[in-house]
Amino acid sequence: IAEISRSSLQENIFSTYLNWDERTRKKVPPSQVTLAVSRDAVEIVETGYMKLFDVAKSVGRLIVSVGFIVSENPDTLLLLVFFALAMFVFITLRYRETVNLIEEASEHEESIVETVQE
Repeated sequence: IAEISRSSLQENIFSTYLNWDERTRKKVPPSQVTLAVSRDAVEIVETGYMKLFDVAKSVGRLIVSVGFIVSENPDTLLLLVFFALAMFVFITLRYRETVNLIEEASEHEESIVETVQE
């Protein structure tokens, strides 16, 4: 599934680029198209689309585990809710910084590819 999705996305990105008129094509450097096809398409499929299956599997396991734990000891429900809230707060606080670091690394990679293509 991953290979077919990646290949299809790469073909669609490239064919979209080829269908642009000359004026639009001049606005987008070839290095960005190269990165979109070689890096971004792979990243979208691997860390986006394919992760949906892993997330669904993990959520299913989590529901079964929580159901079992609460059925064995109902007092643990409060601890489970507290733990979920603590994780949510941590992820919310770290999200912006994580995104900024990923974007910074991506910009550095784009500048390197642009330099190499010149």
